Amino acid sequence: MSEITKVTIIGASGHLGQYIVKALLSYPKLATQILTHTDSNSTFPANVPIIRADFSSIDSLKSALRGQDAIISAVGIRGVSDQINVIDAAVAVGVRRFIPSEFGNHPASDDKRLPEMRATQTEKIKVMNHLKKKAEENEGFSWTAIAVGNFFDWSIKRFPAFGFNLASKEARIYDSGSEPITGVLIDSIGQAVVGTFLNPRATANKFLRIRSLQTTQNEILATLEKITECKWTVERVSTEELYQAGKEKKEKGGGWILDILCTQIFADGGGRSVVATREDSDNGLVGVEEVELEDVIRGIVAEG
Repeated sequence: MSEITKVTIIGASGHLGQYIVKALLSYPKLATQILTHTDSNSTFPANVPIIRADFSSIDSLKSALRGQDAIISAVGIRGVSDQINVIDAAVAVGVRRFIPSEFGNHPASDDKRLPEMRATQTEKIKVMNHLKKKAEENEGFSWTAIAVGNFFDWSIKRFPAFGFNLASKEARIYDSGSEPITGVLIDSIGQAVVGTFLNPRATANKFLRIRSLQTTQNEILATLEKITECKWTVERVSTEELYQAGKEKKEKGGGWILDILCTQIFADGGGRSVVATREDSDNGLVGVEEVELEDVIRGIVAEG
């Protein structure tokens, strides 16, 4: 399989897309362009070519993607279905690799997902099925998906429901707090994407699993208390009660996602949040390194 040198990213302005763009730009070998909607008002780095297209038009997308080797999609939930037309256009103009906007759990854990969360994956599953079908039908076209679990550092800094409020030094511990979880540093997702493009043969038609660390809420809390040199206020939350509250909110029409998502991640015995063991991960294939919890927390606290 020949080298990948020309790469297009869609969803570049999102919270994940920005980090992937940064990683791509760190490798001059990967000539990167951003593809966005014709009417998009998003802002992008000044040193990256911006291509605009009508995502409802295969012909418009073909013009934007002609000559490209690979596409990485980091679109949010509203843009998931747009990937179907992008895939079809990519195949038509000879693009060789497509990375869909997955970046969650591995499909092997689907049977462990709570039904409410599984129902949110319908469009992503449709995209993956379409992608696999196109790869089977078109020699020279392939895909790579990347399962990462939790965006570890990003979640702690920006997602208090994950359990930790840095400003108030308050922790929200679900059940015993000892359910194991894996996560990735958000920068490492960009590295995984770059690593995929640098190793096209070994990553073709595979659902990769990466991790930066494995830990528990209790370990995170203990590390935060050590580094901040103070005891945190702790609220104990039953995921059984949280799940019921989430289901009631869902029935009433909204505001349920966080309750059920946190139940899925942290419920004792759920076994839903370990993407891979250290031995089974694909870190080595794409150049992602394991990190120490204390080093990560120390960096997060230093950032304020």
